[in-house]
Amino acid sequence: MTIAKYLFAQAPAITAILSAWFIALLAQRLSRWMVKRIRAELAAFEPHVPLLALPVQTMTHWFTVWLVINAGWLALITRIDAGYLAGSIVLLAVLGVLAMVDAQTGILPNELILLSMIIVLACVWQVSSTWLPAQTFLWGMTLGYGIPTLFNAAYRLIYDTDALGQGDAKLLAVLGLWLGIYALADVWLIACALLLVYTAVKRCQCKKEFGLKSSMPFGPFLVLAANVVFSYGPA
Repeated sequence: MTIAKYLFAQAPAITAILSAWFIALLAQRLSRWMVKRIRAELAAFEPHVPLLALPVQTMTHWFTVWLVINAGWLALITRIDAGYLAGSIVLLAVLGVLAMVDAQTGILPNELILLSMIIVLACVWQVSSTWLPAQTFLWGMTLGYGIPTLFNAAYRLIYDTDALGQGDAKLLAVLGLWLGIYALADVWLIACALLLVYTAVKRCQCKKEFGLKSSMPFGPFLVLAANVVFSYGPA
């Protein structure tokens, strides 16, 4: 096979990777704008929100690499439909922006959650030509929101504080609609495992600044876990 024929055969993957890089640049600008806006809104309240200890520049570089690798993996290995591939890259970009904003502000913006849900519905339409997802995905959305909400209500009743924010429950609803009810448990377990590892490392590094009761943005871990389940399938 000549180089020209090989490159032509890999054209979808090359296109996906270049598109993911361009989308990542746009997403970085969007995340910076949203972080600046949210911090301005919260300035009067000055909430104490421990953030993920990653430099912003490093976080954006990782995000770009993550999105490009995902695009290459989906195009080269899974060979999914071109329309669904494009929707998946955009969805992963929006989820990445949610993760970056949550990591820096402790807030998951409603407009990005709504946008991600619209993209999920568009992907469903691309695959099945219908806007109504299958029952397993609708149940995934319902339980994705309902179970964390009930858990948080019970936790608040006992300890008089929140265990999870409403943004995390809304994000889980989107992930449930995207991946289905059977993947929710895997997403939750992987996210909790990642959070425990990160918390243990931070606890060892700075015991005084990072206590056992310190709050921690959960959105980035949910997004990473959902990416693992989406790429490799539920256990």
